[in-house]
Order: sequence, then structure tokens, then C-alpha cells
Amino acid sequence: MGGSTAELRRAPWRGRTVLVLVAVAGAMTVAACTGTPAGGATAAPAASRTAASTSAAPAPGPVDAEAFLGGLLEKVEGQDSVNVVVDSDYEFLNADLLLSTGAQRVLLRDAEQSLNVVVIDDVVWTQDEEPLGSPWTEVDERPEGLEAAGPSHHVRAWQDGVRSVTRGRTEVVEGHTLTTYAVAVRADAAWAALGMVTQPGSPDTVTYIVRVDEDGLLRDANATMGDSRVTITYDGWGAALEIVAPPRD
Repeated sequence: MGGSTAELRRAPWRGRTVLVLVAVAGAMTVAACTGTPAGGATAAPAASRTAASTSAAPAPGPVDAEAFLGGLLEKVEGQDSVNVVVDSDYEFLNADLLLSTGAQRVLLRDAEQSLNVVVIDDVVWTQDEEPLGSPWTEVDERPEGLEAAGPSHHVRAWQDGVRSVTRGRTEVVEGHTLTTYAVAVRADAAWAALGMVTQPGSPDTVTYIVRVDEDGLLRDANATMGDSRVTITYDGWGAALEIVAPPRD
């Protein structure tokens, strides 16, 4: 995925309406279920079941940043498909991605455009989101900002500017074991993950709070970058997905 870092600074775009947002559920810890033993004994108390679910969790503390991000990139690039939502004051993307072929179906909104985009075999079609029923048009280049949807693009940007990675807590959320990592990166790398140059007021170091599941796959990433906050969610890793060319008008 990836792409060159955009050179155009985009003005903050506030007051948008987010139609679709796929998010990993909030931090509710779900106790692991246990069966009822023979003889009718009741299951262990909830507190015990929760402790058992996280007893094998890795200890919090600093980790090897290069090894962590390298392993994360390998996991991401080994997947066939994913849905990614990027939501910030500067842009909103909701993207279905076929990572194995590079095909994309994306809703892209920023200060300059509000488009539906389909990419198949490097052929790009766009459609204005409004008015409803606008025609699809084949265009020569991908719209600016589209690279910000790619999970491998995110990880590579973090790799480029990483300062440290610190492992935090592990918890069970809706059946998934999620481990939190604080990924501190240079500001330019943090913004490059969004396909942008560093914006005024950004701190020198930006920390992404990243959650990784039991399969080693990204589930979400959040960061505060000056006055702006970005949330990225990843869902449906490896799910069956078909992306087809839009109808001819």
C-alpha cells in the first residue's frame, strides 16, 4: 500500500457527519467462560475467571521497537483483506481493502473532497458522494490522501520515526485478547502515517496508543497530535471481500 507523503497541508475540517465507523469495542473486560464441572459445582467467581484469562499475558514494560513493528508489519502484510476507518479533524476514510491484490473501495472525506473511490488493477474510479447518484468517472490518478487507509503504510511510517515502544495492559474485550502498546514516534512520521506533512502546533514526539489482538494483528490506534486527535480502527481481517468495478453510466 503506501505512497508518497502528501505535500499539501490540509485545513482542519470540523462538523462533518460520519456515516460509517467500524470500531473495536470499548475497554470492557469480559471474563473467560468455564464449563460446569461434573457433580454440579458452580463456576469460579468472575474475578477469578478474569485473572485466569490474563495470567499468561506478557509483562508490561519497554520492548524492542524494531522487532515489535517488524513483526506487526509481517502480520499485516500476510492478510488478504481488512476494513480500516481513519477519523481525524483533517480527514475521514472508511476503506475496504483487498491487500492481496491492492483493490480498494473507499469513502474519502476531507476539506477538499467527498468521494467514493474504487481502485482495481491500478484503474481508479471516483464518484462525488453528493448529490446521491452522481456518475462514476475513471480518473488518471488516485485522490490525494488515499494512502492513509493502508495498515502497512501506517506501520512503515511508525517504523521510520519510532523512538520507543512500551507494552501496557492485556485484557479480554468481546472475546479478543488485546494488548496495549504505546508507540512513540517523531512528529513527521506520525503525520506521514496519515499521508500528511507535520501540522502547526504538533509536539515533537507523538505517541500512538495501539492495541494488538491474540493473532498479532492491529485492532485500533489512537493519538493526540497538538489540537487534533486521530482514531484508526481495523476490523474484518481476512474476511471474504469482493471489490468490483462500478457500473458504467
